[in-house]
Amino acid sequence: MGNLKIDKPFKSYDEQLDILESRGLFVPDRAMAIHALNTYSYYDIVNGNLDQLLLRRHPDFFKSEVSFNDLIQIRFLEDELKALFLQQILNIEKFFKTKLSYYVAKNFGVDSNPGGYLDLL
Repeated sequence: MGNLKIDKPFKSYDEQLDILESRGLFVPDRAMAIHALNTYSYYDIVNGNLDQLLLRRHPDFFKSEVSFNDLIQIRFLEDELKALFLQQILNIEKFFKTKLSYYVAKNFGVDSNPGGYLDLL
C-alpha cells in the first residue's frame, strides 16, 4: 500500500458538482444531482459520449446551454436503449435455440434415456 499513487483523490458529491460547475455545467437542482450521482456515479453520468456537449476536452469544459439534467436524460436514454437491445438479443437467442433443437432432433434424434444428452443426471 505504501507505493500506491492516487491520481484521482476522493471527492464528495458536493465537490464533484463544484468541479462540474467550474467546467461550465449548469446544475439547476443540487439535491437531484446528488441523488443522481449516488445512483449512477460520476463516471456513468459525465464520462460518456459527451463530445457534442463540450467546448473542449482535457480539461472538459461544457457549452453554456448544457445542464446536469441533460446528462441525466442521456443516461436514462442509454439505459432504455440497453434494455431494448438486451431484450432483442434474448429473443434472437431463443429463436436460435429453437431452430437448433429442431435441427438436432430431426437429424440426430432425441436421447432422453439414462445417460443420454437430455438426462439431467
